[in-house]
Amino acid sequence: MLKNHETLRLEFVHYDFKPLKKRKEWNGVWVDSLTDIAANKTMALIGRYEPKDAFDIYYLIHEGKFTPAKLTSLAKKKFGMGIPLSSFWERALHASKGLNGLRPLIHGNKNQQNHLLKEIQTYFEREAARELRKHLLE
Repeated sequence: MLKNHETLRLEFVHYDFKPLKKRKEWNGVWVDSLTDIAANKTMALIGRYEPKDAFDIYYLIHEGKFTPAKLTSLAKKKFGMGIPLSSFWERALHASKGLNGLRPLIHGNKNQQNHLLKEIQTYFEREAARELRKHLLE
C-alpha cells in the first residue's frame, strides 16, 4: 500500500532472449538495463495496441534519448525481428488513441494530465504523418 492508500502493481516478465546488456541488482531484484527495457517495450508496442506502451515509448524517446530508429534496431538485435519505422509509427499512433484510460495513473491535476496526454497524442500524430508523407513521396 502506498502513502496515498493506492495499490502499486508490478509485473515481472521473463523473456527467453539474451539480454543486450548485463542486468543489475537493485534492492534484491535483478533489473534489466534501460537498453533492454527499450527493446522489450518496442516489441510490446508492436505485439499489442496498449496505451501504456505508447506512453512508455514517448518517455524513452524524450527522456531516455532513444530515437525510433534506435528502438527498432534494439528490438531487431534482441528479438531477431525487423520492424519497419512505418509499422512502429502506426502501432504507436494506434496505441496512443487510448491514452485517456491512463489518466488515473498519471501524476498531476486534471489540467496537467490533459496537457501531457495531448502532448503525447500530438507527437505520435505528427510523427506518424511525417513517416507516411515520406513513404508517399518515395
